[in-house]
Amino acid sequence: MSVPDKAPDDDDDISPVELVIFSRKRHSCSRQKGLKYLVYVLICSTAVLCGLFLMYFFKYQQKVASEVCETAGCVIAASQVADKMDASANPCDDFVQFACGNFYRTATYSEGKTYIMPFSTLEEANKKVIKSILSEDDREETWSYVSNMKRFYKACLDEASIEQIGLRPYLDSPFAQEWPTLIGRNWSQESTFDLNDVNSKYMAYSIQPIFSISIAADIMNSTKHALSLGDPRLSLSRKILRKPRNSTEIMAFEHYLVKMAVELGAEPAVAAEDAKAVLDLDCEIAKILVPEEERRNFSKEYNPMTLAALGEKYTFLDIPRAIRAAFAVANVSLEDDQEVIVKYPAVLHKLETVLNTTQKRTLQNSFGFKYAYTRTHELTKRLRKISLSLDRILYGKTEEEPRIDHCVDRTISVFQFGIGKEFIQRIFPENFKIYIHSMIDKLQAEFQSQLQTVSWLGEKTKAEAYRKLTFMTRKIGYPDKEFNDEDIEKKYEDLTMSPDQFYNNLETVRLQDKIRALSRLRDPTDKDEWITGPHVVNAFYDFSKNSIFFPAGILQPPFFSAQYPDSLNYGAIGVVIGHEITHGFDDQGSQFDQHGNLRNWWQSRDFYNFKQAGQCFVHQYGNFTDESVGMKVNGITTQGENVADNGGLKQSYRAFKKLMAEKGEPKRLPGLGLTNDQTFFLGYAQNFRTAPKLSRVCPGLQLSPWLAHEPRKEVQRVVMVALAINLSSPSA
Repeated sequence: MSVPDKAPDDDDDISPVELVIFSRKRHSCSRQKGLKYLVYVLICSTAVLCGLFLMYFFKYQQKVASEVCETAGCVIAASQVADKMDASANPCDDFVQFACGNFYRTATYSEGKTYIMPFSTLEEANKKVIKSILSEDDREETWSYVSNMKRFYKACLDEASIEQIGLRPYLDSPFAQEWPTLIGRNWSQESTFDLNDVNSKYMAYSIQPIFSISIAADIMNSTKHALSLGDPRLSLSRKILRKPRNSTEIMAFEHYLVKMAVELGAEPAVAAEDAKAVLDLDCEIAKILVPEEERRNFSKEYNPMTLAALGEKYTFLDIPRAIRAAFAVANVSLEDDQEVIVKYPAVLHKLETVLNTTQKRTLQNSFGFKYAYTRTHELTKRLRKISLSLDRILYGKTEEEPRIDHCVDRTISVFQFGIGKEFIQRIFPENFKIYIHSMIDKLQAEFQSQLQTVSWLGEKTKAEAYRKLTFMTRKIGYPDKEFNDEDIEKKYEDLTMSPDQFYNNLETVRLQDKIRALSRLRDPTDKDEWITGPHVVNAFYDFSKNSIFFPAGILQPPFFSAQYPDSLNYGAIGVVIGHEITHGFDDQGSQFDQHGNLRNWWQSRDFYNFKQAGQCFVHQYGNFTDESVGMKVNGITTQGENVADNGGLKQSYRAFKKLMAEKGEPKRLPGLGLTNDQTFFLGYAQNFRTAPKLSRVCPGLQLSPWLAHEPRKEVQRVVMVALAINLSSPSA
């Protein structure tokens, strides 16, 4: 039985073709659902991954932020560092340009200044503090030393009174009235001239063109003072006087002497003849002096003899008489058995020939010219202008420094401890001493650690070196003894200054300084005594005290700040500390023992090895020339500085790395993207740089203590390279 077909609905009325299409549609929908599911999974996974990434990123940023120092001190330090950098330079090609390029490009020079460096910039800042101290009203002062230093400063500023007084203070002196150049061609004392009379008279006023005397710690027994007889004080340095007679520098000084003498009343033709003869004499004396390269061995300069023996050995001149005349000013009498240390006996023998072949008029003029130019350049504006013409050649000065700056300098030179007392009350917190003591401890420990690794030193020599390091004392900020008002008052009790007699003030100061210095001959030395004032922007090592000095003046930014990270402090003042420690063991410091006495504490083989190592420095640095400033390094005379540069940087860097290992990485300076190691080296490079004003450094400027180990760019490069090579080789 058949079942009849069901009549289909309209929807069911599907053709075979439609069936096929439908079948395909059903399959496509299934795939789309799968794709949607996959997309959903991918989106969810991506969201999760993004979330994890963002969480990690923010945590990382928080960690990085936590490693950056954001204190005001760090922000200021970072800004100061960035201002000096040339970020466009490749530090691997020229690290000094990278570290200091913008400083060189934008350097500005104070009026009357010929170069700029961090030391001089900080010195200028310190002078502003001192200027404010000196400018305060002195009517309320309790202590006379404060009133006197302000009166001295005021008298220096009083140019109206100085001009009104004019040349009288000098022209009224007996030294002017017996000066052949001023008297003219009719000088009539040639037949009665006695060199011993003249020399003795001028020695009392510190004019010493034949030989000089000085009082200092006895290098063989540093507990007492010794009287030494040394080189004559010539018109220019030996280095310049040994140049050809017609050299620019010597001729400039000759022209200066002529113009000065004419301003004082001499006839131009007479002044020209006499100035030439005096400089000819100085050039001849310079030829017989011991070269600087041969003055590194203190034993050769220690030749003691009694005053009586000195007179018997050198009969061409009554040396004992002249020395006694100098000490008579201080009311100190010298017996025949008084010991005198003759530094260069051979020079005295040669000096006899030079003096015996020199005309008497020239000898008298030698004293006259030297007295005149040490006294008269402070008298009038015209004489100061004449001095500037010389400074233009020797130092590149194109303008006179402001009078107020000159007077600050003059006052500092007279009252350095009085000013220092006022200065530290304004700029030096007591807790700075604690920080610097800690740094010195760490650097000395590092020096000792390095000492133990030196393979070419024997154990006995190492023990002696360690003993010297242990005995080394440190002076930080300002004197701990005799630095209260009562002690400073006593120090300056013999100085009474006038507010309107500047020349007389200077003469009073010169006399009292001489009396104070010569009166110390029989006093014991004071190991606690400071060799400089607290305001000074420098650091020192004193052989005779075996002591390192860090005045408050240098313990300021950019060399040091309690707000700086350790990386910057160790790269700056840390290197200075290491530098001074190393001076105790350089080619000169190594000649003194732990008590500051000249003693050979070296085993012979060790000393030979030490000298050989030193020759490496002499040769390497002696081959450096910086064409940009026209200077060549003298590897011999700068040996001590070059050794100290290298040793100081190495000690400070290693001490810094050990400090980080102990307490963890310090926070980094903000905005620079520099590691602590990089900041350390920038701190070093930026604080030991110099920008001369001229394209070539002038002859006199080459002799400046600031530039003693220039060319600084070349020195920095070799120090940095040497450090990089030697960090992994402690015995290097």
